[in-house]
Amino acid sequence: HLANMQRGMAALQQHGGRQQHGGQQQEGEQQQRQAPWRPRMPWQRQQPAGDRNAAGTTDKQHKARRASEAARQWVERGVIAEAKMELREALSCYINAVTLDPDDVELICRLAKQWSDLTYEDGATVEHIQEVNAKAVEYADRAITMAPKSAGGYMASCVSRGRLAL
Repeated sequence: HLANMQRGMAALQQHGGRQQHGGQQQEGEQQQRQAPWRPRMPWQRQQPAGDRNAAGTTDKQHKARRASEAARQWVERGVIAEAKMELREALSCYINAVTLDPDDVELICRLAKQWSDLTYEDGATVEHIQEVNAKAVEYADRAITMAPKSAGGYMASCVSRGRLAL
């Protein structure tokens, strides 16, 4: 009789332990379900393992980052040239930057401004001024199309159109 009672107690303890363990598991599942949903940013999303290199980035991301860094170097050169009033050199630098990173709205706005700044060249004719400002408006409109909520494209457009009106 005592042996049966001991076996029963042991079974009860085991059964109670399973319930407790199962209850904890259910609580954990409920907590997971109750956690607020948070969107993942693009860099937090998992890519298939085969598409990643040793640094954990995709080849496409790596190429884009390198192009963007090279574009920034061209911008730095352009800023220096612009400060020295070497307008054509600055324009060339910004063209190279946009070629490397064509989706960067800031670079396109810089290029639009630089085209417009060519109106200050010595000996600029009316035709030359109209030509460079038309090019500036073209790039400004491109920036507006790419980022309609950004002020840069609108500012570049206003400046260029204002210079055309003079």
